[in-house]
Order: sequence, then structure tokens, then C-alpha cells
Amino acid sequence: MSEKLQATEQCRLWTVVIAGNDPEKDVASLTRGSSSTADIERLMVATNANVVKELKSYPDKIGILGTMLDARIIPLPILTVLSVVRKYASDALRAKMKEVSMDTRSVDSIKKTSKRLRNSELARALNSETIGLGRSGQAPGSNTIESFEKLAKIARTNDELANKALGQGLQDEGLIRSFKTEVDLGNGLTRRTDLVCETEFGKVRIEVMWRKTTSRADIANYVLQKVQNYGRALGFLK
Repeated sequence: MSEKLQATEQCRLWTVVIAGNDPEKDVASLTRGSSSTADIERLMVATNANVVKELKSYPDKIGILGTMLDARIIPLPILTVLSVVRKYASDALRAKMKEVSMDTRSVDSIKKTSKRLRNSELARALNSETIGLGRSGQAPGSNTIESFEKLAKIARTNDELANKALGQGLQDEGLIRSFKTEVDLGNGLTRRTDLVCETEFGKVRIEVMWRKTTSRADIANYVLQKVQNYGRALGFLK
């Protein structure tokens, strides 16, 4: 059953969760192992969304699909996100930030921004290091949350600009070799990936989940939808 996937791109599907309530515990409850691997069974129990019923019609395939996709769920703290976005925002994104009265000035030094990103779970995953949740550091204050909510508002209407800033940060820190935004899978149904990153161990497709706040059920629904979409695009699911 895995031959179809093996014959196509060796697809790695990583969901990066960015939300104002920094849902590390929710992510931990939906993953297993030291790589933050998406646990398909836990995901399907966590939500009552229609996607669960649809995936249950493929009992002999869904577990294999999750493994073949190297499906992972990785949280990224909003302090890190804001620091990176303020440093790497394009002119177009800075214009959007000003429209929502968001401060575009960096509150962190270049060195501190680098440290925040390199200490993130995403950086450890890209470096093939063990991921250990619960090490995000200080909790965000009210001003940080307010700023992030403005960024999340931008991402709801134009997430490509925010994703591009994140990709630029990853590339500048040497965590990836290069990246592209909004890349078509190229097989089956037309599906676009938020960030396609070229790394030392191959291509990683990153879907960025931007939310003002989120929950275990919301994360599960999002990830399962992506797994289903990728399965269809790769011709593994009908």
C-alpha cells in the first residue's frame, strides 16, 4: 500500500502551530516520541469533525499514510514568532503591520532573535535533534499577546507574507538551505504548501497554523485535514 507514496516525492508534512495561548500541552497530547510525531489515533479521538468519519473509511491506509508523510506537529512560541517577523518582514508585510497599528520595530537584539529561533522545537526538528516540549521560556505578557493578535489578523487574510518572514529567518540562521511559499504538490488534487524548505536531509513541507487562540480539537482537525489532503494529492486516498 505504500508503493504509491514511495514512487512520488518523499513527502514530509510538518504542521507548525502558532497561537496566542502557546498550546504546547495540547500539541504534546496529540504527538508521540522524541520527534513530535503526529499520533493519528489520538488526533481522531480529539475531534468530532467530519474528516474523522472520512478517514475511518480507510482503516488499512490512514496509519501508513501518517508514517509515510513523516507527519509532525510542532509548536512555535509567539515571542519567537514576533521577534522573527519583526526582523525579517518584507516591505509588504510591514505595510500590513502598520495598517493594524502593530509596532514594526524589533524589541529584541539580532542576537536574541537568533537565540529564540535556534532554541525552538522547529529548529531542533530541522537539526534532527530530540524534541522536548515545555522549554519555551517566559510566558508572554499582555502587550506581546496584543501584538500577536494583530499579526494573526494579518495572517488570516494573507498568511503568505507572514510565512515568508518565518522562512527567511530559518534560512538566515542556516536551519534550511532555501524555501519557497505556496508551492503546489504537483500530483493529483491541487494543493499548495505554505512553506517548502530544502534541508540537508531533503524537502520538508511546512503547513503553518495561525490562530488567535486554539485548542486540542482545533489542532487535531487541522492536521487531519492536511493529512487527508496530502493523501489525496499523492494518490494514496481517493
